[in-house]
Amino acid sequence: MEAKHMKGAVSELKAQQWFLENGYQVFTPVVQQGIADFVAYKDGEFSKVQVKTAYTMDSGGYNYLLVRLGRTGRQGRHTCTRTYDTNNPDDCFDVLFVVYENQLWFVPNDVIPEGKKTVYFNGEGRNGWNSDEFVVA
Repeated sequence: MEAKHMKGAVSELKAQQWFLENGYQVFTPVVQQGIADFVAYKDGEFSKVQVKTAYTMDSGGYNYLLVRLGRTGRQGRHTCTRTYDTNNPDDCFDVLFVVYENQLWFVPNDVIPEGKKTVYFNGEGRNGWNSDEFVVA
């Protein structure tokens, strides 16, 4: 297994552990490339959960913590990344669950900045939102 896929699998397990420890039932899909990484159920409600592993990037003397939301695909001979779009069936998850080492964020889909390829998780100031509001661990 490639290192990036191993890291993603570990992040999904950390996310599932958080959901289980917080009273959810967790259901995993049979296929790997579905619209959500798993489904969580609590209090009569199902939520499609998309898990992303955050990573760091240095730019202009500042260290950013970020997640890439856009999907990468091919258009002819070119690789293109599209922006996150709540109207696209591939982006119709209910919860974005972000993992960075032992930090965790639970972000409802309707507060994710639309039209972005990348979302920052350094707190207040990027993309017009404060990611600290969604920290759960």
